[in-house]
Amino acid sequence: MSAAADHAYSVIRSKIFDGEFSSGDRLKESELSKVCDVSRTPVREALRKLEADGLVRISPNSGAIVAHWSESDILDIYSVRVQLEALAASLAAQRRTDADLEKLQACADEMKAASDVRSPHENDLEIARVNSDFHHLILTAARSRALAAAASQVIEAPLMLRTFRRYEPERLMRSVSDHLELVSAIRARDSALAGSLMAAHILSGLRTLVAQPK
Repeated sequence: MSAAADHAYSVIRSKIFDGEFSSGDRLKESELSKVCDVSRTPVREALRKLEADGLVRISPNSGAIVAHWSESDILDIYSVRVQLEALAASLAAQRRTDADLEKLQACADEMKAASDVRSPHENDLEIARVNSDFHHLILTAARSRALAAAASQVIEAPLMLRTFRRYEPERLMRSVSDHLELVSAIRARDSALAGSLMAAHILSGLRTLVAQPK
């Protein structure tokens, strides 16, 4: 992607996650061009990347709209996440570097700090972003381009679905603890434990999503 397209991608993606662009909203290239301060060509390129991420749907008749995920979609997404991210955690335990481990620990600590001072919904977006960073860091540590490409769409689900708005304090702290346990397993190069912990972590998130109203 060009620098202008990267910029447009970041701006549009951020507005989707912030809720400024909601599920079902039309994304008009002319308006996005003004919002992103770029021409329509990089906007079009950014929208195609967002479609690949699963955040946008593009059709010949209606153009680009912010994706809506049904409960069936969520179940499908999380069933794929369990398989891919458990594998990523297992590979990360085998292939991680000391630098990877340092970043994972810092990210897990950052999420714990944000959760410790959480007030209702005030920093849920920050927590969700740190959570996303953590999962992306595990994918990076797995050092598998094929796996990273396969997981690129489903790993953004918690951000898109505002997952952490549905977490009671106890559930959020369980998620924080999950991350710390994953770091410990990856530090110990215990690939079986890391994979098992990640699978349980993803399934726990799914139960939170489907058990509560949106």
